[in-house]
Amino acid sequence: MTSPETEFISILGSSEKTESPAHISSRSLPENLPILGMSDIVIFPGAVVPLLVETGPSLKLIDDIVAGDRLFAAVLQRKPEVVEPAPEDLYEVGCVSRLSKMVKFPDGTARVLVEGLWRIRIKLYAPPAPYLRAGYELLRDETEDSIELQAMLRNAHKQFEDIAKMSNALSEQVKIATLNTEHPGHFADLIAANLNLSLEDRQKLLETVSVRERLQKLLPMLNREQEVLTLSSKFRMMSRPPSPRPSAIFSCANKSAPSSGSWARASPALMKPSRCGKKSTRHPCPTRRARPPSRSWNACNKRRPPPPSTRWGGIISTGF
Repeated sequence: MTSPETEFISILGSSEKTESPAHISSRSLPENLPILGMSDIVIFPGAVVPLLVETGPSLKLIDDIVAGDRLFAAVLQRKPEVVEPAPEDLYEVGCVSRLSKMVKFPDGTARVLVEGLWRIRIKLYAPPAPYLRAGYELLRDETEDSIELQAMLRNAHKQFEDIAKMSNALSEQVKIATLNTEHPGHFADLIAANLNLSLEDRQKLLETVSVRERLQKLLPMLNREQEVLTLSSKFRMMSRPPSPRPSAIFSCANKSAPSSGSWARASPALMKPSRCGKKSTRHPCPTRRARPPSRSWNACNKRRPPPPSTRWGGIISTGF
């Protein structure tokens, strides 16, 4: 929910009626695009991501494209600490993106929602006034219809299914969308955008135009992520505290629980020497059969001998 001081701008329609985004053809793209440097994210075609815009030139860029065609080029920075990147601080390959929504906050920042459309290669930069603009070359997927490519796609599907079962970082929407994507190029881009990869690995996948080569680079990354999740699961199991063991006294006293269910300490009087000068026999193991009382015991005590369990240890059942 937004505060009264927060300005919310829905670019794709009013709040009363939600409109679907209009389809944009690659033939209708302008000759040059404003360049927005990305410090910590790589945008892939088909991905929808939120962004935080803070710097003055970037905010000016957002304001200008809201009033225009809403298109810009998202390019990863080589040095994320640079506030206002120059052309040499950016990679050559980026993604044409479309601005969907924007929220302005009182602190001067803006949150925007963007959608990736096509790969591009930056050709020539124009002088920054007040932000970067550049010409570009559109990069289309180089795909093929071969058995080998379909086999690689099925292998990647199987590996991602295993990763999705072990990982809690992937949302259900991403899992469903990935498992229902049959196009090899779109599948590779969707995996690369949501898998736990470094920025360098994601940029390499973005720069790979051949779908076969993209899957070849993606499969080892899937193997590595699967191994990491498997080892993490093992370590979690090893770090769990052991389950409490049953009481040794209970196991020695009686293997089956008594019917009464109540236990009490043995009376110290039962362990005192008898008048004949003999102590109660104490068996070391419950599996051994208790010896019957001797004639001298009956003659000295003149009463019923104590149960065998009292001679084994310190717990007896009050149910006898």
